Amino acid sequence: MKTSYLSNYIKLYFWQIIAIVLNFVSMFIVLPYLSSNKVIFGIYSLCLSFNIFLSYADLGFIGAGFKYASEAFARKDKEGELEVIGFTTFILLIAVCIFSAVMLMGAFDPSLLISDIGNGSEIDIAKSMFFILSLFSITTVLQRVLQFIYGVRVEDFIVRKINILGHIAKISSVFYFFREGSYNIIGYYLFFQVVNLLCALIGLVVARRIYSLDLKKLVKNIRFSWPVFYKVKSLALTSFIMSALWIAYYEIDSPVIAKFYGANKLAYYAIGLSLLSFLRSIFGILYSPFSARFNHFLGLRDEEGLKRFYYNTIVYLLPMSVFSVLTITILMENIVFTWVGQQYSESIVTAQLLILTFLFAFNNYPAGILLMGKEKNNELRIVNLFIAVAFWLIILLLNNQYDYQSFAISKLIVFSVSTVFYVYFTRDYIFGANKYIKEIIVPMFVGAITTSVVAYYFSLILPVGQSKANLFLVAAACAICCFCGLLSYFVSNSKFRKDIVSTVKETNYFKTSK
Repeated sequence: MKTSYLSNYIKLYFWQIIAIVLNFVSMFIVLPYLSSNKVIFGIYSLCLSFNIFLSYADLGFIGAGFKYASEAFARKDKEGELEVIGFTTFILLIAVCIFSAVMLMGAFDPSLLISDIGNGSEIDIAKSMFFILSLFSITTVLQRVLQFIYGVRVEDFIVRKINILGHIAKISSVFYFFREGSYNIIGYYLFFQVVNLLCALIGLVVARRIYSLDLKKLVKNIRFSWPVFYKVKSLALTSFIMSALWIAYYEIDSPVIAKFYGANKLAYYAIGLSLLSFLRSIFGILYSPFSARFNHFLGLRDEEGLKRFYYNTIVYLLPMSVFSVLTITILMENIVFTWVGQQYSESIVTAQLLILTFLFAFNNYPAGILLMGKEKNNELRIVNLFIAVAFWLIILLLNNQYDYQSFAISKLIVFSVSTVFYVYFTRDYIFGANKYIKEIIVPMFVGAITTSVVAYYFSLILPVGQSKANLFLVAAACAICCFCGLLSYFVSNSKFRKDIVSTVKETNYFKTSK
């Protein structure tokens, strides 16, 4: 096994940056076409929400299995790795079949999932999209297998390359399916699912070639295994409880809003949810390599190495979380109006509340990964139980006054309280109170103030008319705000500054060859 993964991280982030750019382009090109009809956009948003829901369908065994597969890889135990992958895939396959059956029921009667489904054409669209979702739900199984194979080797960038080609195809297809006089959302959604399936199949073929992966042996291992079950059950139970509670907090809001408030209200909520999903994909990309590395350190029982790596993860990735979230929040009105038009003005406050839940992602993401890796099961169960229960209690209290916006308000309140737990964990694990304030909070505060001032100035002068040119100007302003915050953070955080300068010197970028 490699002792240094620097080159892997560089490759991974290079391709992930391209993926982020394509996701950005996809969201801001595709969504204006889709959002022109609020009811149909609400149906489409619900299908995307169900797609995300599928990622939790493994009953917690994928999260637990990834830990043990990573440790098996670190020990060069290929048989053990395949056994864990096969067992967790078996569990996921059963759950996906059940999900597919439920979606098939929705295809026959969409009113089971959406309250104000509308006229006949909208009912037909809902039926078709639910049927497509049911048919292609198997793609999730293949994607999770690829997550294991490439993720434990910290070589996710290979899958990213393949998916980038898929993103380009999906973006390009928009101009065909939504050309003048055409609004073929069923054709677009079918094409979307076919491309995802093809990318997953190509990923398997590539893995077979570069890792000499025995696909027949992998398929044979897709079965229930008592030894693997007993190994992962404790952590899987925690992961399952966390997943169930996380679904209750994070993923079930769209189906509930669709059922009790209607597709029209879901469309307003979906604008903020789309931005939130975009940020989630970015942070998922940023932190996914570190999950495997945390488990490598744990498998090798290198506690000091783990602490250093955990500390660096927080320090280096803080600007991506704090400054981007503040910028988007302050410029939200400009973003929404130039993106989907003033007909979605009702979405602005909801979107701001949702985006703010990622303010402390730099601390919460790695803390959650490490708690899972260290099998802090009781702590994880308690905090996630609090998140889910408090979330729905607050919604019940606020629903009469704030309608569907109570979901966004509740998310922010619960996030704020749960962040305290993760901050205390990080502080006690590697910092101590004084060091955490001095090395994390103070530099963060300096950068946050700079970002907020610059963003507020831009909010006063940027355009609000819907057009691609205006949206580009707003996006450019967002980049400038984040860069200003990064510069302030660079100046105020000595460790960040020294490490960046040291890295630049070591790479000899500014040395001329003789």
